[in-house]
Amino acid sequence: MDLKRPGIVTLFATMQFAGAVFWLGLAAAVAAVLSDARAPVVATVIVGVFCGIAIVVQIVCGIGLWTLRGWGRILQMLLACVGLLVFPIGTVVAVLMLVYLAHPGVRLLFSGRTAAEMTPDEMSHIAKVFQPSNVR
Repeated sequence: MDLKRPGIVTLFATMQFAGAVFWLGLAAAVAAVLSDARAPVVATVIVGVFCGIAIVVQIVCGIGLWTLRGWGRILQMLLACVGLLVFPIGTVVAVLMLVYLAHPGVRLLFSGRTAAEMTPDEMSHIAKVFQPSNVR
């Protein structure tokens, strides 16, 4: 039995891919503005490198989440820590991401182990990830 990717993890991965597209668009827009403004080459290179790093990090994180790799979960948690600084909406979203990614069942999904390698207790933690919330 293969372990499935929860819908929330799919959402997180999709958000990372969308973020990479955003950074690509931003880089193109800034490059166009800087080239028209005849900005120093150093400024253009700095912006390009920063946007390039952001694009790569978000694509790598998205792939890690999509494929349930442990490093993808850790990278998403690190990016969520940065998101804590974007008050107030980013802070709320980042806290919710961190709480979800710290859930025992989610940690097990990203452990790199197959369902056959897990105990029944561990599988029950994973099953809880797929149950609807009891919050009312």
